[in-house]
Amino acid sequence: AIQCAKSGFNLVLSGRNASNLEFVSKTCRGYGVEVIPVCGDITNSSIQTEIIKASQHPEYKLFALVNSAGIGKFGVPAMISDDMLDEMFNINVKAMFSLSRDVINIKNEEDFLNIVNISSDCDQVAFPDATGYCATKSGVLMMAKAFGLAVRGKNVRVTCISPGRVDTYFNNKKPGMRMGALMPEEVAEVVMFAIIANKNLEIQEIRIDSMSRTW
Repeated sequence: AIQCAKSGFNLVLSGRNASNLEFVSKTCRGYGVEVIPVCGDITNSSIQTEIIKASQHPEYKLFALVNSAGIGKFGVPAMISDDMLDEMFNINVKAMFSLSRDVINIKNEEDFLNIVNISSDCDQVAFPDATGYCATKSGVLMMAKAFGLAVRGKNVRVTCISPGRVDTYFNNKKPGMRMGALMPEEVAEVVMFAIIANKNLEIQEIRIDSMSRTW
């Protein structure tokens, strides 16, 4: 979001944590852009509707959707309950599908729209303690490819970005605990490339990892 603000994009931002959302919104506004925050659970249809409504600002064109919400529940398969599996699929896959479908439905026919889905290296690399998570991320990858085919020739580009480990709070970690991992700003740089690249480039899939990663 901050990288987009630095590049001059007005933003509709969504998140579950109100204080984090306000902090990021305020930071982005500091770069002179307008920000509409939508706080709530991305799996809630009313929150999705609010996001889509905010994206139809009469003074601006809808230029990009970045689907980056995601969670992981980890452990051997016997530890993953149906409720945990449902939560992962609802956030990682279903919400992404719904928002992608809805922004395509509201875009003006002549405008170019970028959809960027954040996946994971485990959409192709299997991990024994991430069976359900791997299943959701494989779904993200194939969904992006299928969406891309469905809207080919309709001024919509769909890109899936699959990072390796990123130095964030994901999976109960804290920044600094994943030595040699990608930094969030580095992933954001790739997201920006997918958004602003030449419109004739069909960027189906980008796989990234850190050159400093230790195995």
